[in-house]
Amino acid sequence: MHAQHERIITEKVPDGRELVARGRALGNRVAVGKTAFLQERGVLSEADDKRNKAQTGAISWSMIMGLGSLEAQIEGLKYLHAFGRRTGVKIDRGLVIPSVLTGLPPEMRQKAPQGTSFLLQKKEDWQRIAQAAPIQPCFNDFHIGSPNAVENTLHAVGAGCSYHGVLSQFVWDLPYWEGDAALVAETVKAIGIIAAKRDDHLMVDSYLDDGIASHFMDYASLVGYACLEKYVVETLCGARYATGFGGLMSHIPTKIGVWLALNDLLESDLPCLSYLYGDTIGKTGDADLLMTNYGSVAAETIAFVAVEKRYRTGVSILPNPITEKIQVPTVEDIAQVHAVARAAEKKAAEIENLLDYREIERIRALLVQKGRAFFHNVLEGLKTFAVDVKDPLQVLLAVRRLGPQRLETLFHPGEGGGADRSTIVPFFPSELAQQSMREKRSQVKAIKAVCPASTLRGKKMVVCSADAHSFGLYVLRGVLEDLGVTVVDGGVDMNAEEVLALAARESCRHVSISIHNGQCLDYAQKIVQGMRARQQDVTVYMGGRLNAVHKGEAAPRDASDDLRALGIVACATVKDMVIHLCRRRR
Repeated sequence: MHAQHERIITEKVPDGRELVARGRALGNRVAVGKTAFLQERGVLSEADDKRNKAQTGAISWSMIMGLGSLEAQIEGLKYLHAFGRRTGVKIDRGLVIPSVLTGLPPEMRQKAPQGTSFLLQKKEDWQRIAQAAPIQPCFNDFHIGSPNAVENTLHAVGAGCSYHGVLSQFVWDLPYWEGDAALVAETVKAIGIIAAKRDDHLMVDSYLDDGIASHFMDYASLVGYACLEKYVVETLCGARYATGFGGLMSHIPTKIGVWLALNDLLESDLPCLSYLYGDTIGKTGDADLLMTNYGSVAAETIAFVAVEKRYRTGVSILPNPITEKIQVPTVEDIAQVHAVARAAEKKAAEIENLLDYREIERIRALLVQKGRAFFHNVLEGLKTFAVDVKDPLQVLLAVRRLGPQRLETLFHPGEGGGADRSTIVPFFPSELAQQSMREKRSQVKAIKAVCPASTLRGKKMVVCSADAHSFGLYVLRGVLEDLGVTVVDGGVDMNAEEVLALAARESCRHVSISIHNGQCLDYAQKIVQGMRARQQDVTVYMGGRLNAVHKGEAAPRDASDDLRALGIVACATVKDMVIHLCRRRR
């Protein structure tokens, strides 16, 4: 652990402490607004409302929404508030998910692919959302952690937002943005803005299912990484830290153990857990079986409500709409899942005293112990890379450059970690990593049954992700390699021009793009335009969540036919893609 490693930061970078000071100066010049929620509840910030609820055993309820236009988003908030008044199913807070373009400086937005969500542009846009209904907005994606972090955070503060995210996204590469040090510098300045509002109870918010922690093999590493983010935010920058988690966890006892371990490790005078996200990986995406997803929502909610009433952490429970795996949820989807969750809440009181917490407490205790060890190892280990661990920019930049796999294998506190090992032995294996490995094996088996491996040998393919999601890419790469295809891995956050340039350099005529964020149609159009301009003959496969917002429509829908009309091979599964590839002569 103490051996001297290579330098991670070799160039001259800004002093992170000075960036925090500059952010504080900006923060001191903007007044914290009063949202419709804060006015109705009569509290200083949403954190105070969550603390008040925790003290009485009441539940805070959260939702997530990113509709196709600003007007649709505002009308959606009004609809959900009216639904709550009519039915008693009230929502306290809402994660605001704008277009990825919001995270880019305005001058860069024109050429980047359009997503499914609305674009935040003017200060008034933040204000309109904050005043639309007494549902507290949490301006999350593409604020802190993005190239446009400073401007977006200032607007969010002025609108009255209390939880400012998403810090974990500082490792994401947004389209056409270059320069990781510049991105981290903007992130640190934005944290400084929130530090200036510490007495107003504003929080820097993160989400452990995005960014570095989402790729770890062990939940012990995940909770330890949260300690590192808190160290940067609170110790180095003087702001308050909170985080959400849970979307990539479906095993209820482990999820609760992670929840309670995080609450222990991040302990604060205000709730340090922002939201507990409902399961997104255990639900089905089969349209004929969607209704069965209500079963997992109800089961999770009963357990979560019982635990929150016992431990009173102040976390906000976020039930996940049953349609999430196939489309961006509508306001009706959100209302329905909250109605199911409230019915489950009533049943939680009946089983609260029947639950045996011994296994959960065992998981909690071990995660706290190993999480602390991981955090300590990272902090000490960064020094061996000549990183100034008192400088927030250097810490975040070093973590970004090391990446999740190297960070975990170097600093994991169990067997298999360390400088000379490439794998670890996890204490609590992460579900998404296990699920991806199972999916890879399943796909290979299914493909070999219908497509002889001999037809694939010698073929070469560029694979990449158009956004920051990597597990689909992991499955895709693994399947192709197992079948004998030569894989050129372009990694995540690849824009259309980069994909075509890589294919040209590698003399590769097959490209497979994994895409998630609703940008498939716009991205495909840029690919086709680029191929024409380059006179490049490439077969392009696209898979993942192939939906897009079509002109004149508020909600996204399947865009597979539109992609095929452009000449793109739209694939529902990796198997579909490989079968098509088998039939290609070259």
